[in-house]
Amino acid sequence: MRVIESNIRVQILSKSNIIKLGIRSLFESIKGIFIVDESNDPSDFLIKVSKVKPDLIVFDPYFFESQMYARLKRFCIQNQDIKLIAFTYTRSNLSIFLASECKINALLPLDSHGGELQYAINIIFNDGQYYGPDLCSQKVEKIIDSFNSYQEFIDSEKCLSDRERKILYYISRGLTSREISTVLFTSKRTIDAHRSNMMKKLNLNSTTELVIFSVKYHYKSKKIELSDIVN
Repeated sequence: MRVIESNIRVQILSKSNIIKLGIRSLFESIKGIFIVDESNDPSDFLIKVSKVKPDLIVFDPYFFESQMYARLKRFCIQNQDIKLIAFTYTRSNLSIFLASECKINALLPLDSHGGELQYAINIIFNDGQYYGPDLCSQKVEKIIDSFNSYQEFIDSEKCLSDRERKILYYISRGLTSREISTVLFTSKRTIDAHRSNMMKKLNLNSTTELVIFSVKYHYKSKKIELSDIVN
């Protein structure tokens, strides 16, 4: 494997200043790394991408494992010429699935050391993928396949109301509960209640699973389009 020695321009997106400091320290320990921008706001980050022209973008767990997932996925798929690393609290099967869905090149836990980060950087800039030291491509594919089949979408429409399907559409587009409440002219509390009810109906255990379901449901069923909601 060719060792990358040229300068790598890095842009960091992190909601937490403490986590951002840790990520920055980790990257600064590696020769040839130059941090060109740090952002904690997605809108500001998207504006800066075209200006700072990073070779590598780094996301913290907030943007990778929260309701920001849908927005992150769209950005990653549209910018596959930029290498992407996501940090996660734990390298779980769910985080591996999310990384795969977002076309992220490398997945690292927050407690990673500089040696693992350097190894991951070398792999992804040699057009490889790094999700863990003991995760070969066959294991990753097996994990992804298990998530792709974990939920049956055929029966999901039967248990969701029209209102819930509309909310599901907006979740798939990356809107927060507050943003959805503005669009649907209701309160954030009402939207949160609908989200909770949908999780119970669909037997989902976390907000992240609901976001994943919303994206996959909308993609597979094509039941709801924007025109259906504004009409």
